[in-house]
Amino acid sequence: KSQLAIEYAHRVRQQRPNTSVFWVHASNSARLEQAFSDIADRVGLCSQPSTAINTVLAVYKWLANEANGRWLIIVDNIDDEIAIESQEDGQSIPLASLLPQSDHGAVLITSRNADIARSLVGRQQDIIQIGAMSDSEAAELLQNKLGEEPLDGATQLVNALDCIPLAIVQAAAYINRLGQRMSIPKYLGQLTGFEGQVELLRKAAPDMRRDGKALNSVLGTWQISFEHICQQRPSAADLLSFMSFFNPQSIPDFMICHYMDNKNEEQDNSLKRQTNKENDNFEEDMALLHAFSLVDMKLHEDEFEMHRLVQLATGMWLKSTKRDEIWRRAFIQAMAQEFPNGEYANWPKCQTLFPHVLPMVEQKELSMQVTEAWASLLNNAGWYAWRQGLFGQAEGMVSKALEIRKQILDKDESNTLLSSDLLGSILTDLGKYSEAESMHRQTLATREKVLGVDYPDTLTTMNNLA
Repeated sequence: KSQLAIEYAHRVRQQRPNTSVFWVHASNSARLEQAFSDIADRVGLCSQPSTAINTVLAVYKWLANEANGRWLIIVDNIDDEIAIESQEDGQSIPLASLLPQSDHGAVLITSRNADIARSLVGRQQDIIQIGAMSDSEAAELLQNKLGEEPLDGATQLVNALDCIPLAIVQAAAYINRLGQRMSIPKYLGQLTGFEGQVELLRKAAPDMRRDGKALNSVLGTWQISFEHICQQRPSAADLLSFMSFFNPQSIPDFMICHYMDNKNEEQDNSLKRQTNKENDNFEEDMALLHAFSLVDMKLHEDEFEMHRLVQLATGMWLKSTKRDEIWRRAFIQAMAQEFPNGEYANWPKCQTLFPHVLPMVEQKELSMQVTEAWASLLNNAGWYAWRQGLFGQAEGMVSKALEIRKQILDKDESNTLLSSDLLGSILTDLGKYSEAESMHRQTLATREKVLGVDYPDTLTTMNNLA
């Protein structure tokens, strides 16, 4: 569905060059806010960072103004209800209210969730159902990717892959990569051999509701490619494992380069690194993943993306081999190292990283390891959310950070007091004045005792209490 939307966007640009085309990733609220911020920059609304809600409303007004010309917005991958928190009253503004309806603009939405789609477009007749590829279409896709004719066994292969485009592309990438050492009949034989492993992985899947046969097909092709990568270049397998914890879109290269930080952690025997120094080369690892169609390179050279199903398959494999906690810790450690505090000068970097933190924060079923790195990440992400007027999200993050720090640090330790003071300020903006006063009084008493009455941090807390 996203590929269809991309093709449509290109055709609009070719046929109507004066129409502005904007792409909005909507997998979560942070990604949505970042997309609106990018639009604001593109049309000249923002020369400096602004709060999320102000940016969104400024874009809404710009789009509603007919003088700014015709436009098309493509809202991609909105599978759940998404809203942006209002800074004024703390109420959530649903996405439908942020997309202006006008004669000079159009909105195209992609979604797996029919109920969400219906709530956004309003009418059933405005929903376009995308069916599965036919056998002939799937075979044509395979032939285009392989560039060979005739293709013995092509029909059997696409049927084995349920005619799923992603699975076909991955199978073709594997066959192309191995060249004369691989053929369609040979690949079919490998695919059959992996059926047992695929079933084991399927049982480990947290949610199978939306993917159906698609995930089964993707798992089969993914498993074949991944086993090959593990044998030929274990460091590339490490990179893919690390990337599976990020939001699928706009993964910054300065973050995923941290996958090498985990090289001294416990490793499964089958994934021991080769001593050759080239295995530490990020560019070669990424090139290999790209060659197998497991990772895509964005228009920006410093960003990458993964298909959501590839991420899910990787996560399932890590869980089945009991290595998910190793890479989750690596992700948290790296993110805690890179995510700065929420002060104004750090907003651009915070905005880049926040969408990648949010999914893990929102996974309430996960019992996260109690570490200072996790507390630091929650604290700084909550700090940024507070500065953006996202008070509800900020309260949850900083409360958790404070709870962790009280468990593992002294109550008068500087980081514990920092979280306590920050939470008090968030509670103030939420109008919870009694709780905020109590929090600031406790922090002030401790800082006066430990730091003295004239210390800058003490005076800051005194100001907050006032």
